Amino acid sequence: MGLVKDQAIVLKKLSYGESDRIVHLFTRTFGKISGIAKGGNKSIRRFMNTLEPLRIIEIEYFDNRMKGLSKIQNAYVLEDFQGIEKDFRKFSVATFFMEVADRLTKEKEPNPRLFQILCSTYRELKNTEVTFQKILRLLLDSLEVLGFLPNFKTCVHCNREVSNGNKRFFSNQKGGILCETCARTNLHKTYSPELLTFFSHLEISELKDEGYLALAFEIIENFIRYHLDVEFKSFKFIKPVP
Repeated sequence: MGLVKDQAIVLKKLSYGESDRIVHLFTRTFGKISGIAKGGNKSIRRFMNTLEPLRIIEIEYFDNRMKGLSKIQNAYVLEDFQGIEKDFRKFSVATFFMEVADRLTKEKEPNPRLFQILCSTYRELKNTEVTFQKILRLLLDSLEVLGFLPNFKTCVHCNREVSNGNKRFFSNQKGGILCETCARTNLHKTYSPELLTFFSHLEISELKDEGYLALAFEIIENFIRYHLDVEFKSFKFIKPVP
């Protein structure tokens, strides 16, 4: 059980007893870990304002390779994104992506690309105005690196390539688009080819129509609910109202 140094983002925290703190972290190298900070609620020298959400931190911890909590020794703030919580919409977006990392990953399953997406999300929320296009792009990027992105390129039933003009049928049950032939025998909803083509090229910044944006969020929310059996509490605060 050696000392590990890594960068991390706090996903959740809770008090344990009077002075200790349990934290769930997403780390750059090892993915999600859970650890206990002895004196984490009281120690000013080691943990003052570090084991909190909306920060990128450097941590030192003893890894428990067996089941149980890692022991956090020290933590230092690398980037602080305090102030986001004062903007309800921005804070909702940050909370949502913390939920994504917490609920769609397993303990100690490395995913450095997802860590970078989380860091990019915090930076964008701090430095720019948040738009539905940005939120959707970050969500699709997250699903892609997790291996959960719906198939918008080929028919999910027969695996044939579907041209952009024929991308009209999306099967939530099958997890992607259908060609015209397979749509005759599979449950689906019909959408504009323009909308499903945006998905297939991930050109979300070009998606200007508010109606299309609302439908895009609906497609992804229903897909997550059906295939991943997850209902994100904060999703309702980040999507456009139809």
